[in-house]
Amino acid sequence: MHHLLAGWRTVRCGSSPLTDWASPTADNSRIAERLHDLQRLQDSADFAMPDDLRVILEITRKRPSPLKTISVIISQHVGYLDEWQKALLQHLRRDSRASAGQLEELVAAYDGQVAASAARSGSTLRAVQDHLFTENVTEYPGESSFSIAGVRDAWESVDVTLTAIQHRLKADPALRPNDFGILLVGGSNTENQLHRVAARYSLPIANAERSVTIPDYGAEAIKLALMGWSDLIPITAAKSLLTNPLMPWSDAVGRELAASLDDRRWGLRFSRELPRSVRSFAEFLLTGLEVQTLPDALHRLIETLDVTQDEHCAARTREVAANVLNAFTSGIRDWDDLITQVSVGARHERLADPVYQDGITILREGHLPWRPVRHLFVLDFVDGHFPTVTGLPQIFSISEWTEIVKGGLRIELPRDSAQRARQVFKSQLKAASDSVTILIPRRDTLGKRVEASSSLYDIAALFGDANDAESLIHELETETGRKHMPQIPAAVPPVGRAPRMVEPKDLRLQQNLLRLNCGEGDPQRPLSPSAMDKMLVSPVGWLLAQLGAEPGLWEPEDFSPGLTGSAAHAVFETLFPVDRRPTVAVIRERTRPLFVAALKRLSPYLLAPQFRIEREYQIGQIQRAAERWLQILETLDASVIEPEIWLQGTWQKLPIHGQADAVIDIPDAGLVIVDFKNSSHKKYFARMESGMDLQASMYRTMMETGAPKPRRGTAVVLPENRPLCGILYFTLRDGTVSADFQPAVSMRDWRSTSVDVAEHASKALKARVRDATRGCVRIPRKSELDAWADNGVPMFAIDASPLTQRLLIDDSGDKA
Repeated sequence: MHHLLAGWRTVRCGSSPLTDWASPTADNSRIAERLHDLQRLQDSADFAMPDDLRVILEITRKRPSPLKTISVIISQHVGYLDEWQKALLQHLRRDSRASAGQLEELVAAYDGQVAASAARSGSTLRAVQDHLFTENVTEYPGESSFSIAGVRDAWESVDVTLTAIQHRLKADPALRPNDFGILLVGGSNTENQLHRVAARYSLPIANAERSVTIPDYGAEAIKLALMGWSDLIPITAAKSLLTNPLMPWSDAVGRELAASLDDRRWGLRFSRELPRSVRSFAEFLLTGLEVQTLPDALHRLIETLDVTQDEHCAARTREVAANVLNAFTSGIRDWDDLITQVSVGARHERLADPVYQDGITILREGHLPWRPVRHLFVLDFVDGHFPTVTGLPQIFSISEWTEIVKGGLRIELPRDSAQRARQVFKSQLKAASDSVTILIPRRDTLGKRVEASSSLYDIAALFGDANDAESLIHELETETGRKHMPQIPAAVPPVGRAPRMVEPKDLRLQQNLLRLNCGEGDPQRPLSPSAMDKMLVSPVGWLLAQLGAEPGLWEPEDFSPGLTGSAAHAVFETLFPVDRRPTVAVIRERTRPLFVAALKRLSPYLLAPQFRIEREYQIGQIQRAAERWLQILETLDASVIEPEIWLQGTWQKLPIHGQADAVIDIPDAGLVIVDFKNSSHKKYFARMESGMDLQASMYRTMMETGAPKPRRGTAVVLPENRPLCGILYFTLRDGTVSADFQPAVSMRDWRSTSVDVAEHASKALKARVRDATRGCVRIPRKSELDAWADNGVPMFAIDASPLTQRLLIDDSGDKA
């Protein structure tokens, strides 16, 4: 349809608007049939004439009385005008009663200036200005008034051009910025880059225009809100929705809301300072809804979005909302189908700054020069430009268009368009009086090789050999090429200097770091086992966590160890309640729905169809682990005393707390603290054997020095007179127990050790705590971390931030 409408416009504008339809004579039956189809298209009831043509038609046919007359003088260099444009100008000229004598003199002077060559007679530039595209010159003067250089890409051509202008202005005080001109493709990435770099170089631009891309924030907000209401929104999309500029809160609040989402638990966590209205609307955006409530929800969204600053954005937002409601009204009730009704696309606008007479002159391809310059740089000199040839709609072939023109329609054929474009380019070159430098990018922005403009071969033919065009190009990447381009300043190589060596040193902050987040008189905040692990491995990482300075990365959801571990814990908590053991049949029946319910709470997007295979794998692993845990409980005749129990106590006079996954009671042994891990047993048992375990051993310390925390306001009471037997890790991936005791009953996949599993870790942690109270932050030694890692100590504290990864003392080569 696009080609059909373009064909109609071309044919219709080939004859006067005062005629209804002009059918050229054509012997070709195919041409006649197509022309008849175009006439039928125009006569159809659904046909809507383009607005610009409709206005011309009304002015030329109805002849309204002019409100104000203007003088119309048509320059001989104005370029191609179709019959409708000519008719409009002739109509305006007939209405004019003003004297155009002075204006005609100005236009005549302009035409003469455009046609005249400004360069010195006998120079290479003058030869190009006078004879390009017309005749050959036997000699190539070979001086620097006209030169061609090859550069890496369009962006380098911008840097080279502005650097050359800057150096010339510095070297010659008589030169002004308006003595220089830059010819390029208007609206290109090159022009946008030119304005950015010119601002950095403090070089003024006379007639600056730049393209800006304005995101479709309204459509994006609606699309992401639909995903949020469907309960299947990726976490990165949810963060994008909360930080959308149209939201009724500040950027800082949006970032705070986005940061509260993590991959371990779905849901927003609000600070106390946030107003109730913000909390309510944020929860509304990310809460699943029944599809029947969509009209009301969409109305609330549109009324709340802040679109008052941009009328186009407001109209676009209403348009997208209307499309969704129309789809809903037509019977679409599937969230995915409703989401597909929204297409998000940025709009592009060109912004023009006021003309600054003293700035660098910008000439654009296809436009006649608006003022002369002394030195002209030509950018974007690649295939398809200088000249740019405009084609005709593909509804007819070139030979058929030629026959149509012979039949009476006045249409510009591609060969005529090319000739006109060449003359415009030639006029642009004539605007320079002293020099022209053409810069040819060898590659595009993606690194793909591009060919030079076809005019390069015309320039080569001008001086004798079109087949040797490449010899005219001086590559600025080579020393030889730079020698032939004295007007392009060579970069001064920097003086070699050894890089500054960063030597990490321990920090001394002169305050008790354990009380960073405590007010005066407030009690010490308790440490958790994971915080102790972090302090042990990387005191810097622990300090960043205390300060809230860890990087808030936006990462897509996946079945990470943390998330799958949280989901598995939720399944085990329900399958193994207090004092009851499930049957194998119950485990196999309930594992899947419990896992799905946990995912819905933790990361609902992972319930999408594309994650089915990974979900099935996780469900199978958790089910096998649950059956294995049931065997262990039955073999030990153990019962669950408390699942997911919060413990608290003291260590080295410091308050500590943490959540153990379960406490079980073995009749002939006592109470055992259990920690489920979604991995294999090797690193956990290695940690226990080497005396470097902190997590489970700290749970033991809490049991020995304190008591369980209340659960939802109700005290948790453990059996009296039952000794604490030990601690164990149960790893779900291989169904293995790693414990610090050996049960009376022998069983497979039970690993035990009799050593103090926290002996060495406690000693190292005491030193870290002592340092923290004195304000000292030790930089970890690589040799120490390597030894700990070999013994199963987790290194997640090092990977938490780029800063912790860099702040390491590499003493691996030191010898005692």
